[in-house]
Amino acid sequence: MITREERAAFCALRARMWTQAEIAREYGVGVSTVSNWMTRSPEFPRPITTVGLVKLFDTDAVRAWVDPHLARQAAREAERAAGVRKIGGVKYVRVDMVQRGA
Repeated sequence: MITREERAAFCALRARMWTQAEIAREYGVGVSTVSNWMTRSPEFPRPITTVGLVKLFDTDAVRAWVDPHLARQAAREAERAAGVRKIGGVKYVRVDMVQRGA
């Protein structure tokens, strides 16, 4: 049996960790997206520990990776919506998307 102090220490530590489902909920994405981030990006934080089948991740490390990742993704989507295309490392704007006159 664990003591109150041990339980309090565990609860404090657990508050600093997220499961894949908690990461998904925090960022409004599916668990499959989090799974893709884990498998496709070697920079994604590794789990601190695994309890049964549940992987636990450090919240600060996850935020440090996800926040800039989503910001880059939003910038790419904004460029795409504005008609910007990247070909061979050079960005082009579709002519039919540019306002004429003025």
